[in-house]
Amino acid sequence: MKQENYDFFYDVIDEACMLICNETNCNYLDALIRVSKDLVEDIDDSRLDEAALNKLGQIYDKLNERVCSNEDIRLAYTFLFVKALKHAKYPLDILIPDSIGLVIANIVRKYFDYNINMLEVNAKCASLTNTIANFIDLDTYCFAQEEDNKLATLAKYSSNVADRDLVVYNNKLLDPLEVSVDLVIGYLESTVEDNNYIPYKAISKLMKYLDEEGLFIFLIDNDFFSYPDLNSFRNSFTGTLLGLLILPNTLFQGDKTRSILIGSKKQINDFEMIVVNLPSFADAPKLNESMMNIEAWAKELSNIIKEN
Repeated sequence: MKQENYDFFYDVIDEACMLICNETNCNYLDALIRVSKDLVEDIDDSRLDEAALNKLGQIYDKLNERVCSNEDIRLAYTFLFVKALKHAKYPLDILIPDSIGLVIANIVRKYFDYNINMLEVNAKCASLTNTIANFIDLDTYCFAQEEDNKLATLAKYSSNVADRDLVVYNNKLLDPLEVSVDLVIGYLESTVEDNNYIPYKAISKLMKYLDEEGLFIFLIDNDFFSYPDLNSFRNSFTGTLLGLLILPNTLFQGDKTRSILIGSKKQINDFEMIVVNLPSFADAPKLNESMMNIEAWAKELSNIIKEN
C-alpha cells in the first residue's frame, strides 16, 4: 500500500465522476455508482455524447498505468465515499472508522484459523467488510445486508472493483436471509419500533444464520443494556455474550459513544463476559498492550468454544 497509489486511484475515479456529474447533472453519489459499475461491467453510454464517452474511456485507460492493490483501492474508496455521501446529504458517521475495523479484524484473525463466510448487516458501503477481508489472512466469502438501494449498489460494485465478490441483500435488517456464515458483523444502531429494541431482535434473528462455532461482532451504542426489554432478550438469547470492548469517547462526535459486543451461537455455562475499556487510540503503547491481551483472549476463546 502506497499513498501515491491510492491517491492516483482516487484522482482517476474522481475525474470520471466529475465528468459524469457535469454531463448528466446527477449528484456525485449516483456518478460514483455509475463509474464503479463501468469498471466492473461495460461502460454505460446513456445520456453521454460521443465526445464525453471518448473522454471517459481515456480516463479509465489511466487505470492501466499503475498496479493498485486491493488495499489501495479500499482506501481510495473511503475518501470517495465521504465525498459522495456529503453530496447526497447522508450522515458521514454511517461509515465505520478504519480504526474500529482493524480492532475487529484483529479479533477475527486470532479466532478463526480457517476460511470463513462473513455477513455484514446495515452494511452501508461495506467498508467494514472490506477492511476486515483485506487485513485477515483468510479466504473470505462475503455477504452484506443493506436497506438503502443506492448504498447497497455502491457496496456491491466498489467491492467488485477490488476483485471481491460481495453478495448484497437489499432488504431490511429483520427481513429473512438465505445465508449460512461463520461471522456476522455490523453496526446495530439503537432504534425502537413497537416498543421493541431493534438490536435485541436483530441479534436473536441473526443467530440462526451462524455456524455452531461462529461469532457475532457488533458495534453498538452504549445504551444497549438500558432498554426495558433487556431481561426478555437475556431470557430468550440462546448463545453467549463473550466480551464488551468500550471504545474511547474521542472516536466519536457529540455525545454518541459506542462499544464492540462479541458473542457466540454456542451456550457456554458459567462463562464470565470480559469488559475492557480501550485506551485512546492516540496512546499507541497502551493501545498495543490492550490489543495484545484481547488477541490472546480471542485465541483462547476459539479453543473454549471448540471444546464446548
